[in-house]
Parts: sequence; structure tokens; C-alpha cells
Amino acid sequence: MKSLISSVVGSLIAHSVLVLLILSVVVENKSLAAIAVSANWVFVVLGWFVSATCIILSHALMDGSYKGNKAEICKTLSVFTKKKGALRRLYGWLTFTAVLCLLAYSGWVVTAVIYALTSFIFTVCVSIARDKINEFQAA
Repeated sequence: MKSLISSVVGSLIAHSVLVLLILSVVVENKSLAAIAVSANWVFVVLGWFVSATCIILSHALMDGSYKGNKAEICKTLSVFTKKKGALRRLYGWLTFTAVLCLLAYSGWVVTAVIYALTSFIFTVCVSIARDKINEFQAA
């Protein structure tokens, strides 16, 4: 239930930012775009934190000198590395592209580039963590 609530809240916030960006482009209001960009920067910084956490935890999972609970690390990493269905991935790519284009169109090109780079880095880190989980479970 807790993950459902956090998922709904996260989705609601992300879609609110998308709607705010669309609205700022349609009515040509720079203040609405600035609010959406501020929220987007929060997502970017959160993405940096989660990416670093995934890399650190996946390294600890495969490190022989780490004496902690590796099953708990594997459980934590599996939350971030769950594979999504094809429709969900398509919808994610569409919303990512829409946010990227709307950011660039509204004049926030540097923010759009950093958003794209952060998304790429996050995807790579999650892929690395997924591979480390598979290695751990195979061993």
C-alpha cells in the first residue's frame, strides 16, 4: 500500500509538471515555465542521488569485503531495477520526449540537456545495478 501511494504521488507530481509545461507553452506564460523548470530541477537532483545510490549499492553487493546484509541490498536495488512492460516504457518515452521538447521550446535548453543527460545516466546506472543483481543471484 505504501509503494502504491508513493507511486501515485510521484506520478501525479510528474504529470503536473508536464501539464504545467504544456500550459506555459500554450498561453506563453514564462512564470508557469519557471515553476515547471524548478520542479524539473528537483527531479534532476533526485535522479543524481538515486543514480549514485544504485551504483554504490550495486558495488557493495558484489564487493567481497562488504560484510553487511547483501539480501537486503538486493531487495532494495530490485525496487529501482524492475522491468516495465512495453506500454509503460512507450508511455515513459513519450512523456520524456514531451518534457524535453517543451523545455527546449520554452527557452530552457540547458535544463533540457541536463535533464536528458540525467535520464541517460540514471538508465545506465539502473542497468548496471540490474546486471549486478543477476550476478549476485547467479552466484
